[in-house]
Amino acid sequence: MKRTVYVYASELNSDIIALFEALIDANHVEVMSEHLLIFFDDRFYEEDSLDYEGLSELILEDFSVKLTLMIEPYVEDELPVSKECSKHLAQMKSGIYSYEEVLLEALLKRDQVIVDKLKHYIGEHLHQEVVHSVRAFIEHNMNSSVTAKALFMHRNTLNYRIDQFVITTHIEVKKFIGAMVVYLLYRS
Repeated sequence: MKRTVYVYASELNSDIIALFEALIDANHVEVMSEHLLIFFDDRFYEEDSLDYEGLSELILEDFSVKLTLMIEPYVEDELPVSKECSKHLAQMKSGIYSYEEVLLEALLKRDQVIVDKLKHYIGEHLHQEVVHSVRAFIEHNMNSSVTAKALFMHRNTLNYRIDQFVITTHIEVKKFIGAMVVYLLYRS
């Protein structure tokens, strides 16, 4: 498992790139443009995992450059709209954001490319009943008992479907940001 971290800086100079390559491992750092680099963090089980906030502060102090980071969850495969989401980092306030937070920002700006790709991904990987159950869960204020009664199903069945959705999309719909992402994705 690995975590992909997208790093946006208004000025991504060679010294900053060299610092990332020294801290992480040159083989795990990929420069995408003059403003964006990606690194792969596979320290999931290690105690000395990378301190993103400390790294961001270090670069601000040493280079006077503010970073905007998007941190993906640990996954085997690439998430469906990561690269598209990374384009929104330039408009966001500097800081450290989760994949879901950047996805929410993109959906608030009505990024149709992300909407289409994400809907297509969900449609290919999940049964419509799962998507319907998750949408009903959100519409019923994320209350499993009320949603299960409204859908005439056992609460465990509903929870199983929600878990399937989360595992497939990495969008945690039991939390506000994830629920908001799905709500905005299917609004209209």
